Amino acid sequence: MSWKEPAECFQVSWDTVWRSVQSVVDYGLKHRSLDGVEALGVDEVAYSKGHKYMTLVYQIDSGRKRLIGVLKKRTASSLKNFFRYEFTQQRCDQVKVVCPDMWRAYLKVIAEMMPAALNVLDRFHVVKKTRRSGRSGQTR
Repeated sequence: MSWKEPAECFQVSWDTVWRSVQSVVDYGLKHRSLDGVEALGVDEVAYSKGHKYMTLVYQIDSGRKRLIGVLKKRTASSLKNFFRYEFTQQRCDQVKVVCPDMWRAYLKVIAEMMPAALNVLDRFHVVKKTRRSGRSGQTR
């Protein structure tokens, strides 16, 4: 749903809807706890044409699935900064399992920040990589 729709429905300005959403997001971020996360997923998502991607970090513990990080860029430095400053090294040390995209930059950061975590590759990315390398006869 666009922000225009609730603005029209409640007869308020688009800016009022934006401020309301911002207030709820700010409250949620201020009061969330990232303690006890033992399993993480890391992937990218395209948000615009022209190969513009953001990085998503999400908790995948049994019984608790949630998005915990939306990073504006798909770069090693943005992921590393998230783990250092938002998630913290102490929490990284408690992560037991990580299921990342197979992009080398992600894998390198995860290996550096969470060396004791088990790296589990998901079926989608393994099949995609296998099919791609099978056609060209090369692997990346």
